[in-house]
Amino acid sequence: MRVHLRETGSILVKARKNEVLDVLQRVLHGGALVTPDRIEGVGSTYVVRESLDGTRVIHMREDTSAVALATRERETLRRAVESDLFQLQRVFDVKAR
Repeated sequence: MRVHLRETGSILVKARKNEVLDVLQRVLHGGALVTPDRIEGVGSTYVVRESLDGTRVIHMREDTSAVALATRERETLRRAVESDLFQLQRVFDVKAR
């Protein structure tokens, strides 16, 4: 039996929503803007929300796993989400300088 796994994380960046969407579309080769605030790639989705402090980027990754491996696979997925968000944060930190 296989189970559906999903991990989510978010960061706040000091950039406008349009700028964030442009960067995400470049980073997600083959990613598609499916709504004005959502970009989807293979197994990965980014949702962008404007706020008073900047733009919140919510990242979701999905996969399936055998029940016996679900705990290990979920940890791998969590680390992948953190890594993706860390790299994205670095892009915006460099742009802000």
